[in-house]
Amino acid sequence: MLDAIAAETRKLAGHRKAVWTILAALPVMLAGAFCVYLVWEFVRTDAEIPKPQTAAAWAQETLGVWRLAQGPFGWFLAAGLAAVAVGGEYGWNTLKLVVPHRARTQLLLAKYPVVMAGFAVSFAVFGVVAVLTQVVDSAVNGPPVPDGVDVGALIASQGRMWVFALLTTVLVTAYGALASVVTRSTAAGAIVTIVLMTAQALFGFRLLLLNPQIYRFSPPYLLDNLGAWLRSGETLSVPVPGGAAIADPWALSLAALAAWIAGLVALAVVVFRRQDFN
Repeated sequence: MLDAIAAETRKLAGHRKAVWTILAALPVMLAGAFCVYLVWEFVRTDAEIPKPQTAAAWAQETLGVWRLAQGPFGWFLAAGLAAVAVGGEYGWNTLKLVVPHRARTQLLLAKYPVVMAGFAVSFAVFGVVAVLTQVVDSAVNGPPVPDGVDVGALIASQGRMWVFALLTTVLVTAYGALASVVTRSTAAGAIVTIVLMTAQALFGFRLLLLNPQIYRFSPPYLLDNLGAWLRSGETLSVPVPGGAAIADPWALSLAALAAWIAGLVALAVVVFRRQDFN
């Protein structure tokens, strides 16, 4: 399996333009937006003197940008890389060359850790940029970094956001791989994945009204619950008709999300194994 992962890494790295554009998008976008902000703060004439912040408030401000990685833009990037890694094989017409020499299941499964490793590094760089921009903003525009900022706690909070971004990306990657296998297309795989994630976000709450017991095991609640726990240490309580509430422990939501992802991966493997590449 390690040989298969190494082979997939080399294969994906060969498509530098697409892969590096996707993986560098988040940190580069954040750094670029911050540079524009600095220029704007420099030229504006009505700037107010910023008020001093507590250490906790200063550290909290470094976390807001993570919604960029955990939301629709992050879905778009994950869908794109999954589609390139899986759907690209059909467009490059390389499957007929490699499948006879390697078990199909191993070939497909090797793609998932490669995609996730790329995003793990990308998100880590994004977290570093998020903290650095806050430090530079404090130095240039004030107020200065407050006393009492706990570096260990800052790293831990960034790490929790990193974990949640990866959880979301694993789900999107599983959708993207399945969609790419079914459609045999890079573009179609990415588009179908984005449509699925958007529909999940838009109609998840309606599922709560229709059947709360199904909603509690649906990806919208599972991700929201895990995100709430990682941000605040408390599970998410969602009121349901009748006066009750859904407030599952994080371990249950994590296990249910893992089952969803495993099911999507297994379905992709089944479809992939039945396809004819001749």
